[in-house]
Amino acid sequence: MEEARQWSSFVMDDALQSKEKMKEKLKQLQEDLDEKVDVKKENVRNFNFISYLHWRLGDREKAFDALKHAEELENEPNLITHCNKILFFKELEKHYRSQELLNILKKSKDFKHIRTQSRATAEIGYCLSRLGPQNHDRAVRLFKKAIAGIAPERNILWEYGLALTLRRQSNMFQMTKPEQFRPEEKKKEAARLLYEILKFPAGNYCRVKARAWCEMSKILYRSNLFEVINENKKETAKINKMWCFKEAIKLCPEEYFVLEKYGSHLRYTQNLEESKRMLEGAIHLRDTAFSRHHLALTLKKMVEVANRSQKYRKNLQHSFSLDKRYQLEDHSYDSGISSLSQELASLSFATEQNGNNWKSHEDKQHKSNLNANQCIYQRFKSTGSVTQHEISLRTDNRTKPEGTRNQNQSNAICEKQSFISLKKSPRSVCVSPENPLLLQAVVHLKKAIEMCQEFDGARYELGLLYRMLNKPDEALECFSFLTSNNCGKPSDYPMTLINAYEQQAICKLDLISKETDPSKVEELRYDVRKCLWKALSVVSGVIGAIPMLKTTSQCFPLLKMLLQDEEKSTKTYKELAKLHELLGYNEESITFYKHIIGIENDSTTVKELTKNYIKVGDFENAICTLSLLQCSKDQGISNNSFYVDTYIKGAIDSLKKFDLEMAKIRFLKAYSHIFSHLNVSVTKEEDDESPPDILVLHKCGDDGCCYQKYVRSVLESFVKLKYVVNDEDCLPGCRPLTYLNKTMLESRCICMILHESNDDVNTNEFWDRTLEIASVKHRAKILQIRTEGVASEDPGCKEVVLPCDCRDIVHNDSTQLLLRGELFSKMLVQIVVKSYTTVFTELHILLRS
Repeated sequence: MEEARQWSSFVMDDALQSKEKMKEKLKQLQEDLDEKVDVKKENVRNFNFISYLHWRLGDREKAFDALKHAEELENEPNLITHCNKILFFKELEKHYRSQELLNILKKSKDFKHIRTQSRATAEIGYCLSRLGPQNHDRAVRLFKKAIAGIAPERNILWEYGLALTLRRQSNMFQMTKPEQFRPEEKKKEAARLLYEILKFPAGNYCRVKARAWCEMSKILYRSNLFEVINENKKETAKINKMWCFKEAIKLCPEEYFVLEKYGSHLRYTQNLEESKRMLEGAIHLRDTAFSRHHLALTLKKMVEVANRSQKYRKNLQHSFSLDKRYQLEDHSYDSGISSLSQELASLSFATEQNGNNWKSHEDKQHKSNLNANQCIYQRFKSTGSVTQHEISLRTDNRTKPEGTRNQNQSNAICEKQSFISLKKSPRSVCVSPENPLLLQAVVHLKKAIEMCQEFDGARYELGLLYRMLNKPDEALECFSFLTSNNCGKPSDYPMTLINAYEQQAICKLDLISKETDPSKVEELRYDVRKCLWKALSVVSGVIGAIPMLKTTSQCFPLLKMLLQDEEKSTKTYKELAKLHELLGYNEESITFYKHIIGIENDSTTVKELTKNYIKVGDFENAICTLSLLQCSKDQGISNNSFYVDTYIKGAIDSLKKFDLEMAKIRFLKAYSHIFSHLNVSVTKEEDDESPPDILVLHKCGDDGCCYQKYVRSVLESFVKLKYVVNDEDCLPGCRPLTYLNKTMLESRCICMILHESNDDVNTNEFWDRTLEIASVKHRAKILQIRTEGVASEDPGCKEVVLPCDCRDIVHNDSTQLLLRGELFSKMLVQIVVKSYTTVFTELHILLRS
C-alpha cells in the first residue's frame, strides 16, 4: 500500500493549500480539456489530476467519472490511474477491491518497467508545476528524473514542462528563496530545451511547439537566442523575440495563448491599439485571468502615453529653448520628440493583409539610435525635461561607433530604467480621475481576481489603477491585502511584498500632503515608516539575488529622508545606522554607530559596530572594538561567543593575507578565551597526565600515512593542543579498547580521519568496535576529517573536508601553512566554538536553577 501511495496523486497532499485554490485549479484543468488538445496523453494526466482534486474536495462520484475517462483514453499501463484507484477503494473501506488492484500492481511486469514509472514521475512533476512557484523546485527534479529515465528516447511534453517551469523560476516575481534565485542559469537551461523542442518535427505537437515559441519569446527580452545559449550561431542568431511570434502564429494563428502572448509583447513595443485588439481576441477565444490582466495593463498604458504626450507638448511650448544648431540639425526638436513614440512603436512588427509579410528593424545603427531615444523618452517620463547633454547624445549616436563611452553610459541607464519598469513600483503616477479606459481596466482586473483569488499580480496592478483614479483608500486596501492576505499570512514572494509595502508607504505620503489634522499626519508618518522598514527588511534579504534593487528601491531614499528630518538623537542614529546596514552601506553605518558609542556604550551597539568592521574587512578595528565589550555591564554567553567568533574570522583574514604570525596570535586568543572561561588551563607541560584535548582515530593505522601526518601538522602549527592518535599512549599491560573507552570519555573531541583505503593494509582489529562506541556514546564529540569522494562513516556528525590532496603538503612553507591554517580554523569553528556555546548554555541554565 505504501508503494501504491508513492505512485499515486496522493504524494501531492502536502502541496495542496485551500479548497478555493483546488476549485480554481479544477476550473483551469476543465478549460484545458475543452480545448481538445492534440495529444491524448495530455488529456489523461489532466483527467487524473481532476479525479484526485474531486476526491480531495469530497466529490466521490465526479472523482470516479474522471478516473473512468482517463482509463478510456489510455492504451497502455498508467501507474497514477491504477494507484489512485487502489487508494480510492481503500478510503471507501472496499478493501477486497483495493487488494485485488494491489495484487495486480505487485505482479504486473508492466508496472515495474522504467518507462511506465518515468511517465508517472513526469505526471506528478506536471501536476506540481501547475500548483505554483512553491512547488517548482520539486517539479523540476521530477521532470529531469523522468527525462533521464527514458533516454535516449524523448518525450516532448516532458521537455516542454521542464522548460516552462525553469523559465518561470527565472521570473523575479515568482522567486520564493532568494538564495536559490539564478535567473540567467534557468533561462539558459530553458532556452536549450525549447530550442531542441522547436527543432522537433511538428506532427502531433503543433500546439506544443507554438507554446514553446511563445515561451522562448519571454526569454529573449532584448537579445537573440545565440546570446543566451552561445551555440549554432548561424541558426540561433536570427531567432529573436519577433521571430518567435512569427513562427508561433504560423503554427497556431487562432489560438488564445498565441494572441495573449503576442498582445502583451505589442504593449511593450508601444503598439497599444494592436495590443488591445489581440488581447480582446484572446479573451473572445478563452476568457482567462491572464488575458484580462494583460488587457488591463494595455488600457493603463494607453492612458499613461496620452497623459505623457500632453505633458510633453506643454513642456515643449513653455520650457525649452534650444540652440539654433540643434534646430537646424534636427529640423525641429519638437518633431524629433514627437517621433519618439513612432520609433518605439516601430519595434513591433505587423502583418500585411494576407498575414504573411513580416517587418522587422534589425539594423544595428538604428538600434543604437533607438537606445538613446528611449533614454530621453524615459527622462521625459520621470522629470518632464531633457538636458542639452541628452540632446547631444541623441544626435551624436548617429555618428559615433558602437562601444563608445556615451553609448555604454546610455546602455547602463537604459538597463536601469528597464529594471525599474519591470519592478513596477512607481513613486508617482499620472492621475486621471474617472478616466473611462482606467475604469474599464479596473473591471478587467476585478474579473481576473474573481477568476483566480490568489492572483497577486492583478491585485497589485488594481492598487496602481486606484492611485491613478485618485482613490488612495481603495489602493491601500489592495496593497495591504498582499501583505496580510486578510489572515495574517503575507505573500510568499519577496518582490510582491517589497512593492506592496513600498506602495502603502507612497500612498500614505500622498495622503500626508493633503492632510491638515496634525494628529492624523503623525499617525500617517508612523505608518509610512513602519511600511518602509518592512519593505527594507525584505530588500536586504533579496539584494544578493537581485543587486539592482539596492539602487532602484524607493524605500531607502524615502526612509532616509524621513529620518533626516527627525531630531538628532541616539534613537535616530540607531535607525540611520540600521538603514544603511540593511542595504550594505557599511562605511556609512560605521559612522553612525561611532556617534552612538560616543553618547552611550552598550554591548549591542559595540557588536553591531564590530560586525560592520568585519563586513568591510577592517579586522584591526573590529578586534580593537571588542575591548569595549569587556567594559560593558552585561557580559554573558552571547558576548563571549561573539568575541571568539570575531577572533577566528580575523585569523582567517590574516591567513588570506599571508600574515601567518598574526593568524597564530588570533587563533591563540580565541582558543585561550574559550578555555579561560571554562576554567581549563590552555598550556600543558610535556609530562602532563591530564587527558588529551583531541583523540584522533585513524582507521588506516599506518604511522607513515600522509593524511595522518597532515592532521598532526595542523594540530601542532597554531595552538599547542594535546592530542593522541589511536592507542599510541596506551600503557603496557592495558587493553587498547579499555584505554580508548577512557580517552573518548575524557577528551574534548574525537577526530576521525577518513580517506581511501588500500585493501592490503590491515586495519586495527578494534576499529569497528571503537567506532560503534564513539557513535553511540560520544556522537556529539565526533568530527570527521575526510577527503573528497570518501563516504561519511556517520552522516549526522560534524565534518571537515580536507582542502586538497595532502600527499604534497606536509612541508612547512607559507602556502602549505596557509592550508593548514584554513583547516584548523574549520576545526576550531566545528569543535571548540560549538562546544563552547553548548557548555556556556548549560552553565547558564544551571546557575539560573
